[in-house]
Amino acid sequence: MSLTAADIMQADAKSVAPDAPLLDVERAFIEEQVGGFPVLDDGRLVGVVSRSDIVRQLCVEQSLSEEASDYFRQFHEYIDNAEETLTVIAERVGRRIEHLSVDDVMRRNL
Repeated sequence: MSLTAADIMQADAKSVAPDAPLLDVERAFIEEQVGGFPVLDDGRLVGVVSRSDIVRQLCVEQSLSEEASDYFRQFHEYIDNAEETLTVIAERVGRRIEHLSVDDVMRRNL
């Protein structure tokens, strides 16, 4: 039996709004012990903000006074179905994609 995305994903993942202050996002990373959050705008996935996005902001501006919407990466990679196999996921990981959204689960949890 092959593992699927549904077998290993975190279905109740916390998300942030595009206007979330980066300082609040960083605090949430620490509290949740994660390195990235989906960015949802009115329940629609618009991107992913990660710890590396915050580090990049600190290196450039030396400030966390901006909002997540200024620095998150638009989300172009997602899994349509939670039953997609890990073989397909592994192909995407080979392209150095750190975060994947399971689209049907995102809609169900909003």
